[in-house]
Amino acid sequence: MLPSRQAEAMAWPTSAIPIGIAVGSAAAGQIVDMARACGGYACAAAAMLACQFGLTWLTVPSSVPSLAVLITAMRKGEQPPWIVPDELWARIEPLLPPSGRPQRQGRCSP
Repeated sequence: MLPSRQAEAMAWPTSAIPIGIAVGSAAAGQIVDMARACGGYACAAAAMLACQFGLTWLTVPSSVPSLAVLITAMRKGEQPPWIVPDELWARIEPLLPPSGRPQRQGRCSP
């Protein structure tokens, strides 16, 4: 995925979540004001049902292959996609930040 498309893909849910919270809060507030406590309980029950429906709707079906299936499905002698050749790694490694814990400065440093 291109970085610009990835940023756009993350911008949609990031924008939609606060809008949904604002609209839902405003609607629930109006219902609670009109129907008092019973309306509040009804809103909570409706929200719980909506979450349950969304959870079943968003669940990944079992037909999607797992990582173990993908690894075993590779041809013999073929490397997994996350293993890169040594020549490419030699070019990428200097660009990565240093790993490990930073050295402590002060009295406690060895």
